[in-house]
Amino acid sequence: MNRKLQTARALSLGDWLTLAQAWLLLLIADLGLRVLPFPRVQAFATPDLPREPRAVTPPPIQRLHRLVDIAARHHVYPMTCLRRALVLQRLLRARGADAHLRIGVRKDAGALGRN
Repeated sequence: MNRKLQTARALSLGDWLTLAQAWLLLLIADLGLRVLPFPRVQAFATPDLPREPRAVTPPPIQRLHRLVDIAARHHVYPMTCLRRALVLQRLLRARGADAHLRIGVRKDAGALGRN
């Protein structure tokens, strides 16, 4: 419990706002995946980029990933990796990063490999 309180105290106001946004987006993504075709949900997760996409450095990306994971762990029910990935993609694109979600596998020399 002490560790959770220390983690909560270490979050800035901006982190708390992003955490709340991620929590709400996880709920929207989950509901969307339950009632809509995947391409419609994917379109929601990929808003248009600003005219000039900008590079987002690793620390903010890692921070966003951490906040999405925290929101997912403290949700009403468990959120799967697909829901987390869709939300992270939306948050990154909203910040100007050209983020893409890739799903699938491929065969390399007859064996499954990472894509």
